[in-house]
Amino acid sequence: RDWASAIKTINKAIELSPNNPFIYVYRATAFNLSGDYASAERDALKAIELDPKNAPAHEALAWSLLRQERYDEAIQVATKAIELDPESAMPWAIRAYAKQMTGDLAGMLEDIKQAAALDARFRPQYEGALKGGKIYDPSIKDELYILGPAKGRGAGGRSGSGAAIGFFLLLLGAAGAAA
Repeated sequence: RDWASAIKTINKAIELSPNNPFIYVYRATAFNLSGDYASAERDALKAIELDPKNAPAHEALAWSLLRQERYDEAIQVATKAIELDPESAMPWAIRAYAKQMTGDLAGMLEDIKQAAALDARFRPQYEGALKGGKIYDPSIKDELYILGPAKGRGAGGRSGSGAAIGFFLLLLGAAGAAA
């Protein structure tokens, strides 16, 4: 995926609408997917500044903190995302991943169970966790987590970042066509 082109396209959108928090969420997600977690954190915080109740912004921030190994902060921010949108599976999963990394395996199991209840694509992780397996491996690429188990609406569930992912796929197509 050409995240650099997507980010350039989003930069233009920010120039046109610098107070739109969702554009910052889109760019934060692109930065997360490109591995630039510090920039993702910056954009997620900007989106939260513009709209403190923006659940996808909290989700993007939680992911960037998780990937920066700031697990306690990731847990706190994912908890806020859950409070804002308890029906979104991804913040439950992010919090489960962070809890695994802090050694809170009971909390991890509880959260991944909730993520699986909201989105069937998390069921394999939950089933693996029931057998004592790990659900998060920091060495695995972000796309497999963000675009893999929790994109859009699943069987009986949804992810708060689903709209952002769909938007990115459109941007990538537009960026590719423009190149």
